[in-house]
Amino acid sequence: MNILNKLVRGELSLAVTFWIFYILVRLIVNCIFGICYTLFFANRIPATPFLEILLVTSIIDFIIIIMVIIGIFNILRKKVTSWGIIALIICLINFITIFIVPVAD
Repeated sequence: MNILNKLVRGELSLAVTFWIFYILVRLIVNCIFGICYTLFFANRIPATPFLEILLVTSIIDFIIIIMVIIGIFNILRKKVTSWGIIALIICLINFITIFIVPVAD
């Protein structure tokens, strides 16, 4: 839990925050979801467990994106860099397209 506290407080470097927590962790979570999706539909398992897995991975994805955005914002409060602004914009655009736009439809 200490590493997650450092992430939110902005004590980790921008590279660790963006590449490890934003890219790598989300890639792993989405790969797990993709594997489960493939297994459920290949074996014709009822959709209920699949929907539960979708809900759990969506919640984990949401929490990770929020933590990364807060961490990058705290990094930018200490020192504004162009890479930090680019990373924040990428995270915000991704957050909006994943969670805000589907809710608005």
